[in-house]
Amino acid sequence: MQKTGRVVFLGGGGVFRGAFHIGVLGALKISRLFPDLVIGASVGALMGGALANLATSEAADEVGILGNLALVFLTVDTSVALTRTLKNAAKQIGTRARLIRLSPSELRRRVLRGSQADPGYAATGAPPVLIDAISALFEIPHINTAAIASQFVAGHITTAVERFLQELREETLMSFEIKNYLMGVDLLSGVAKKLLGYDRAGLLSGSLNRSHLQPYHTVAEGKNSVSFFATTSFLNGRVSLLLGRDFLDPTPTWDGLYAGLSSSAFPAVFAPRSESDLLPGRGRTDRLFGDGGMFDNLPFQPAYEVLGVVQDGSVREDDSLRSKLCQRADDPDLFIAAGLDARPKAEYGQGQFDSLAKIRDRAKALSVESKANTYAFGAVKTRDAMRDIGRSNRTVKPDEHEVAFLQKVVSSYVLNISPKDKKHINPTFAFCRSMGLDKERVRRSIGDGCYQTLQQLASDPLSQKIIADRKLAPLTGPREVKKSKWRFLKKRWKSLTRKHAGSAADKPSRQCPFFSLGDANFDCPFGQSVEEDVAAIWSTCSDDHSMKQPVP
Repeated sequence: MQKTGRVVFLGGGGVFRGAFHIGVLGALKISRLFPDLVIGASVGALMGGALANLATSEAADEVGILGNLALVFLTVDTSVALTRTLKNAAKQIGTRARLIRLSPSELRRRVLRGSQADPGYAATGAPPVLIDAISALFEIPHINTAAIASQFVAGHITTAVERFLQELREETLMSFEIKNYLMGVDLLSGVAKKLLGYDRAGLLSGSLNRSHLQPYHTVAEGKNSVSFFATTSFLNGRVSLLLGRDFLDPTPTWDGLYAGLSSSAFPAVFAPRSESDLLPGRGRTDRLFGDGGMFDNLPFQPAYEVLGVVQDGSVREDDSLRSKLCQRADDPDLFIAAGLDARPKAEYGQGQFDSLAKIRDRAKALSVESKANTYAFGAVKTRDAMRDIGRSNRTVKPDEHEVAFLQKVVSSYVLNISPKDKKHINPTFAFCRSMGLDKERVRRSIGDGCYQTLQQLASDPLSQKIIADRKLAPLTGPREVKKSKWRFLKKRWKSLTRKHAGSAADKPSRQCPFFSLGDANFDCPFGQSVEEDVAAIWSTCSDDHSMKQPVP
């Protein structure tokens, strides 16, 4: 009989917004509610692999794994993005931008002056100063830049943008020696290998054991066993695949490390992976795999497909099938859906939407959680239907097709975990300071991920039921902490840090000020790190009273 109340982690895509996932992983470590199934898309695949590594590691290594994961996002400019191509492109763009002396107000004045005051404007359809600026910054020939600028000034924005993007691909990227991607994967491969546990003795034989379809399946007593899958986009065929299940080669082997790298190969940013990486010695070099989020950024459907296949299908009698349907409806699988889009503000559901801009902003905001909410609503309806069928007085037994269908129906419950607002999200492409990398914001995002997860696990009845069924300590909270208390904690932490600088054993206790396990407090999963950049997450989270509210 299958284990009821399976836990599934879905990691959404979002490149460097994935810092939020680190907090989710920290909360799962604290609660000990490790998943049975992990499916990730894009950066969610790497985060999912890190979660599987965390779940199968020794308890003494967990703080180090989380710390290394947080440190990658805090130092991404040197740990991942430090490549010659990127540095060269950023240097050239920065140098050229400093030479341009054209403000929006000056451009507006040139346009309003009209073509009579500027013969160049009359000849090209745009102020020459605008043409010079675009051409100098992006190295686009003047004759092509004039066509783009004139369309823009005339109000043909779509045509201008389309032509501009074409010129960027043909001229600008080539001048920066960017043919297929901005960053290589040499640095990312080393980071991913460490985060996914491929350098950990005992998990795999040697550094990589490609004979394991599921590298995180353990047989040791007291160890967790996690099934890990990653979505990817097969670029040659323009289809989505689930690595770990879908194979282009008849022999079902794969490399879990490169599966994560393939899924997170965001177009134009990271290099795509070839089949020869996934199937060493047999794969072809001309078959390429890219970002798994291009087709499905939050992989609910692959998770349902996998769970439906592995469900116990041995029961054929009508009465036993009905009782099993009722049991599954009462013990649904918990889907922890960790998306990377901020929740819509309350005002987006109110007021007048009397312009296209307002309608667009409202539609975009409300669409953030639409997928998770749709699956959550569908999960409720599915459980109700399973109970109705299980309790029906139908006298005609179901045929083989009906039995096969019902045995694959998955009873689920969706726990939607998302950032509180945009202030608690790391920018998508924040791989350096000029692109928005801010360590304080990264720490705030990680702290928010932990807080949002603990809050939902503590308040959700089904989550508490699964925690009780697994004989884990129940979560309680959040409790109110006044501003003065936050300031005291922050001041106390700084003084203790100076006093106890040294080894990990000397680090002061930094307990979570908001939640408890049963009646006992617990240490922050990040506050115990030997890295000060990581340990500061505790201080940032404790002082983030913009989102910490008491339970009514």
